[in-house]
Amino acid sequence: MQSLKYFLPTLVLATASFEAYAQDDDKLFVEAYAGAISADFGSDFANDFTLVGTRFGYNFTSILSIEADLSTGTNTQSRSTGFVFPRDTVPAIVGVEKVDEQIESVFGVFGKATLPINDRFSGYARLGLAEIKTGMTRDSQSNSEIGTFRFENTYNEYNAALGLGATFDITDNIYARADYTRYGLKPDIFEPEFDSATIGAGFRI
Repeated sequence: MQSLKYFLPTLVLATASFEAYAQDDDKLFVEAYAGAISADFGSDFANDFTLVGTRFGYNFTSILSIEADLSTGTNTQSRSTGFVFPRDTVPAIVGVEKVDEQIESVFGVFGKATLPINDRFSGYARLGLAEIKTGMTRDSQSNSEIGTFRFENTYNEYNAALGLGATFDITDNIYARADYTRYGLKPDIFEPEFDSATIGAGFRI
């Protein structure tokens, strides 16, 4: 989260410096959305989660804006695997491990550039920085003297994020929005790559 504190003022200044290129009324906006996010851990495994969230933003011009996303996962993904640990004495340690994973929160700050297509339809691209917080619980059962044990942990991932999307104006103030965002560039077991797709509705204040 410390990285976002330095990133946000820089992003605001960079976006504001382009204000002279387009003229429009300054407007705040708020959105609610739902969708899915996929966590890709490279060749090891991938999981899909559902999301609900809200978004707040400010339109500097009709082209340039800044926005912040905050969402949370609504489901838990589980998988079970068997394991065998050979040892000098007999018998070997044999057991089953169950892993539960969930998305606890996704927070991101983005600069957005919009390209109007017609009076109601627009496309956009956005670039920013995001923090993704995931939770994991491991329950293991084995024939060893340890028996059953539980391991819980929370992981925070800080990633650059790039998104594309579109909006459709239902009225002057109410609109529908759909977007796709990629978080991270190089997936592996320690730094997974996340992809989200969401649809929602917004209101210009």
